[in-house]
Amino acid sequence: MKNRLHRMISDSRDRTAAAALVSLGVNALTGAGKLVLGLYLLSPWFITSAVYYLVLGAARGLTLRRYAQVRTVADPEKRHGLELAVYQKSGFFLCLLGLSYMAVCLRMLMAGDVAVFGGNIVFLIALVAFSKLATASTEMWLTGT
Repeated sequence: MKNRLHRMISDSRDRTAAAALVSLGVNALTGAGKLVLGLYLLSPWFITSAVYYLVLGAARGLTLRRYAQVRTVADPEKRHGLELAVYQKSGFFLCLLGLSYMAVCLRMLMAGDVAVFGGNIVFLIALVAFSKLATASTEMWLTGT
């Protein structure tokens, strides 16, 4: 147990996988809770939000399962092929997430649930989006990807 914990702490890929595993559990619970609530309240908003979280959880689960399989492959060429397949399936899940998000936005637009935010909240939303982009860009630059 101690060796496994030490390896997890020392290897950045294993730390990322551990964080994704925790996130998978949170997404599964959130998605299941929203689905139950959506069906109980007959709320399309909760149901579409549940679909988003469940697809996100499925994508993470598949990626983690494939990561465990890829780690055992010693041949670099075969490992690269398996990693490429994971990237392609992850891209497919990202498309599904985009479609579910589009469904949420269309539902809000068609139902007239559009909210106009004013004041400092707009700047806060822009700041969060900018910080996410800046963090992702910096990480890509630092890792050379």
